[in-house]
Formats: sequence, C-alpha cells, structure tokens
Amino acid sequence: MRRSTEAITLHYLGHAAFAWDLPSGFRLLIDPFRDPAHGKWFLKPFPTVQCDIVMITHPHFDHDAIEALPGHPTILRHPVELRGEGFRIRGVMWKHARDYGQEFHQENIVFVIEASGLRFCHLGDARPDLPKSLLQDIGPIDVLMVPVDDSCHLLSFDEVDRLIHQLAPSVVIPSHYLIPGLTAPESTLQGIDRWLKGQTNIHRIERASTRLLRADLPQTREIWVFDAYVADSLSSGT
Repeated sequence: MRRSTEAITLHYLGHAAFAWDLPSGFRLLIDPFRDPAHGKWFLKPFPTVQCDIVMITHPHFDHDAIEALPGHPTILRHPVELRGEGFRIRGVMWKHARDYGQEFHQENIVFVIEASGLRFCHLGDARPDLPKSLLQDIGPIDVLMVPVDDSCHLLSFDEVDRLIHQLAPSVVIPSHYLIPGLTAPESTLQGIDRWLKGQTNIHRIERASTRLLRADLPQTREIWVFDAYVADSLSSGT
C-alpha cells in the first residue's frame, strides 16, 4: 500500500463503532450497535450511516446492527483480505474476551485497515493473550482501537496495557465504555476516568470526527479520547 499525503477522516459513532472517510470517497464502518432482544444498553438508536463496506468483529448485538444501515453495503464478518481504491482491509481470526460468545465459539475478528499510509487495528472484543503468530498477522500498527472501561467488563487494566505494549501503536483510542447520554446504566459499563488516571499523553478530541495524516502521528504514544460522537447521521462520504 503506497503512502499518501491525503488525509483520512475518522468518525466516532459511540461504543465500538467507527467510520473512515477515505480520500477515494469510500466510507468504511465497523461494529454498528443496537439494544439486546431483552433489555436496554443504548439510550439512542444507531445513527443513519451511508457506507460502502461494514466490518463486523463478532455477532453480538452491540457490534452487529447491520439492519440499521441504509443501502446495500458490502458486509465483512469473516477472516478476509479486501483491496480497493487506496485501501486494504484484513480480518484476522481470534477469540472473544472472557467467556462471552460461546454460542458462536467465541470467534472475534481483529480488523486491520490500511489507507493513506496509516494502519488502524480494531480489536473488537478480543482476548488479550495474543499469540506471536497473531501479532505477526496483524503487523505494525499506527492507531489502535481497544475496549476498556472502569468496570473491566471485557479486559482488566493490566490486560489493556499488555495489548498496547504488544501492538505498540502511536495512538490508542479507547472504546466500548459508558458514554453519558448514549449508554444505558443497565449495560453495567462504566466510563474510563479511572483508567485514564493511569495514562499519560492524553489528547481530548472535542468533536465527533478528526482528520489524520501520517505526518501528524505523535512521536510519543498518545491516548486519544473522543469527547463527542456522531449522534444522528453520516449521509455521505468525503
């Protein structure tokens, strides 16, 4: 994949959902959410998002709301490699954290997205004990999306730190935590304030979106926290 001086726009849609607007005009989406069949996890529905490709890390309700998406995007939910205009997506098979997901053999796809010379890794709800072979399949990472919350619903703080150390990204973006106004208390998730107290180089993003160039990656690892999320719609790409 060639390097590019063209920026990517990254959108945070809350929980574990992100969207990428690529210079080519393609929009990629990962892990749209919905409430469970019984109970409530979210106070707002997933926003209307027009996208070309949607990646699903595993078939849990809070990662797999494809029925909420308009149009007919390409859906990736298995280990796969897909190349398009200026991008490459690879899905690597791994396991879900803790004992969750036994109904589907705990399979969890780790997705690596490469575009404009940047390499993103979205872990989904991955177990923290990544074997050497999986680390080799993932390869070097610039931006890591990792699940973390103060209840340690999926991973302990030590497990999160271990993943960050193993994958060695320039930027870490926490996900899968309670967001006031979006996440219901019934979810039992908590925020990330306690986790953040143990971190350094925290960069707050006050918008729901940010533009990224490889040249803008920090020299020293930073934690990027979105203080806003896309609440209503992303109707079109860049």
